Amino acid sequence: MTYKTAGYGLILVLAANVAGAETLTFAPAEGSERNYRVELSVRSVEPDSQTVPLDPERVSFLARIRAAERDGDNVDLTLNPLWLKTRLGSETMTTAAPLPDRVRQGFEAGFGARLDLVTGRLGEVRPLAETEGPAPTLGGLREQFAAAFPPVPIELAEGWSTTVPEYGGVRDVTITVDHLTPDRVFLRYEGADFIARLAGLVVVDRDEGWVERAAITTDRRLVPGTDENGSLRETLAIAPRAYPVTVHADNSMRPAEWRDMPERIEPLAPLASEAEVFPGGPGRLVEDFGGLRLEFDHRAAQWRNIGRFALSDLRLFAGDRALDVPLTAEPPLTLPNWRDPEGVPQISRSLLDATTLRDVSQDLEAATELRADLDWYPVAPFVMSLVPDETGHAEASRDGARAELAPAPEGYVLTLSGAERDVFSWALPEGSDAQGMIFAGDRGPDWLTPGESLARRIASPDYSAIRVLLRMEAPPEELTVRVERYAEAPAASREMRFLTEEGRRLDPDTAPERQPLFRDGPPPAADEVAPEGLESGALRLPLAPAQAAHCTASLAPPATEGAETLVFVRRKAEDADVLELQTGDGQRRHFYGLGSREVTLSCDATLAWTEAGVQPSSDRPWRIDPAALDVAKDMTVAEVTEQLRFVDTQGVPLALSAPGGGALSPDDSIREAMFPDGTLRVAGPPAKILRAELKPEPLSRSFAVSFPDLPVPEAAAQ
Repeated sequence: MTYKTAGYGLILVLAANVAGAETLTFAPAEGSERNYRVELSVRSVEPDSQTVPLDPERVSFLARIRAAERDGDNVDLTLNPLWLKTRLGSETMTTAAPLPDRVRQGFEAGFGARLDLVTGRLGEVRPLAETEGPAPTLGGLREQFAAAFPPVPIELAEGWSTTVPEYGGVRDVTITVDHLTPDRVFLRYEGADFIARLAGLVVVDRDEGWVERAAITTDRRLVPGTDENGSLRETLAIAPRAYPVTVHADNSMRPAEWRDMPERIEPLAPLASEAEVFPGGPGRLVEDFGGLRLEFDHRAAQWRNIGRFALSDLRLFAGDRALDVPLTAEPPLTLPNWRDPEGVPQISRSLLDATTLRDVSQDLEAATELRADLDWYPVAPFVMSLVPDETGHAEASRDGARAELAPAPEGYVLTLSGAERDVFSWALPEGSDAQGMIFAGDRGPDWLTPGESLARRIASPDYSAIRVLLRMEAPPEELTVRVERYAEAPAASREMRFLTEEGRRLDPDTAPERQPLFRDGPPPAADEVAPEGLESGALRLPLAPAQAAHCTASLAPPATEGAETLVFVRRKAEDADVLELQTGDGQRRHFYGLGSREVTLSCDATLAWTEAGVQPSSDRPWRIDPAALDVAKDMTVAEVTEQLRFVDTQGVPLALSAPGGGALSPDDSIREAMFPDGTLRVAGPPAKILRAELKPEPLSRSFAVSFPDLPVPEAAAQ
């Protein structure tokens, strides 16, 4: 569909206007270029709940546009896609993954078009590769370039406007100069016809006329002249590649919805300390919706009092080998750690992508860690209180932040603005039961949804400004606004490591995930064991293997089953060895109607667990040198765990960690359990290492047991 190529065309067509003494013109020097980050969202708007919506689509890409050559009043423009990712429903496609060679070659070569600077006419869009370009792509580019380029001068006067016959496939689009600065011109685009309507904000630099930022939403009816069949909504957001705030199109992809408004505000204290912000240890690198997500934890009490973060110098590694994978990360977002309410209280997350035209899927699969520089900017929050007068109006200001409350058709409108990175929250009195919608400060026409409106912030003179519609019958007695003001310079910086699951498993500095050696606890000692299984006619005495090897059991008076005498036989069980009553031929292990008997356990030695001569290190206790404990590589895991136990502070024996993930089998060799650095790893930090010791202390214990009667079949009982 042509909308998939709209972003490429818009980058080109927005960057032009006609020259004049007080006009803006697209006059790039030969070789001048810009690198853009573009976000595009497409969703269907259904006329009723019975219509099945189309899958929403998100397109993200990086592109470089260059004025390749000037020839009088003509300039040859080239557009080179640097990376692209599309998400259609649950499916994701990216140029960093396998693609057909023809598609990748076309992207690598790029596209070209000749622009007449006098008439504003854009020539045919052509692929720069020798391979034939896909017709739908070229057709879409040509359509967007030709239809969306406004061949009119822009006079540099606030309030000046003009109407172009067509822009972006919409007729009679009005372009207005909203705001001027020494470096930039802020433009507004609005138009509507029987087919479509359009609303957008565009920022153009005054030096050469390049578009710097833009946010445009188009609503196209599926059937011209009527809304009965629904429409297709498309929002495009453009910013420089290295723009410091998140660039998003319609981030909700949902219709306008009223939501409950908060009635409490986060406290201003305590503010997070550096030790709480960086509690130590690496972060995590996990897969997320066709991309990657990094996470790092905080031990601060209040998530809003932590501050903001900036990532830079992202580098991917497989072990110690650096991987040539360009990465782009969104600014980290800090939230309460709802997924692990019993763990660390706060968490920061950032989405990142491998932004390249090369297939780096194998590198991503091999990656074990990401290294990045992380800057922390503390927050200094403050509050403003608004007390409406009898007309419902109120206003307050502090340190460059401003809040205004006024009546509106929906109820009331709260307008907030401040420094560029200020973040606002608010609270109404308890019991207000108000609902609201959040829009950009420059809301745009009322047909824009909150998500579409908020995308406009990227091209607004006041990025921080938002407008909150409050559905209330009467003004609140008081409204509290919290302003989060971030430091201008970082208070601390760290080189952080973010480990994949494999990276965490192999990293010698990261404790493996805790895994007890025994599912239901260790087998009891000989002086604590008790008979098990009698409720089902069985009789077992579970013991540690080293202890069971020195014990026997007998039944008095003796019993038989047919011609077979009942004897106790030692056999392996899941977490222990058991002395189990069975017939001499081993065919039966369950017995009924034997009445009361006495079981005697006799052991010629007693097993004790004493501290080994070698104990865990204080810095990385989970790393174990097998040679120091006389553990040979050809021993099995079972042989080692029968001789040694690694116990935590609660005395729980811990398992050995598997280098390849999962769990080790008792029959695995120690060679298979060793990590690349030659150590064994305990699954959780051990506090002590215990060694089995057999003491020449005989032990004899007797138990009175009662076997159950033979079960009566249900039919016979009736």
